[in-house]
Amino acid sequence: MSEVVTYSGIIKEIKKFDENWKDELENYFFEKAKEKDLVLPNYYEDFTELFLSDENFYFDYSTFILYDTSELSYKEEDNEYFNSKKVKDGFEIKMKFYNGGCSYDEAIELSIKNT
Repeated sequence: MSEVVTYSGIIKEIKKFDENWKDELENYFFEKAKEKDLVLPNYYEDFTELFLSDENFYFDYSTFILYDTSELSYKEEDNEYFNSKKVKDGFEIKMKFYNGGCSYDEAIELSIKNT
């Protein structure tokens, strides 16, 4: 069900990839899966899709930077907004949006663009 959601917290830069980011990113997530003894479910094409489908990672396709979003927490607030501020290891994010019209990844992207 779609609803208005609010997240606030820090996203940390994990790694900046080069132009060959697809293979590098898949290898990064393959290693993460090995650490956790995860087997790729048959409904995912690859480990990149698996890990980016949860809300602990965000990949910025314009800068090739992977972020850890596990410190973003859900909050109850009014008014829609997308805000961020650059901090040492990434961005401090505050965002509120209707998740029926905007995805989690799109909201992070909008927040970073508003920096």
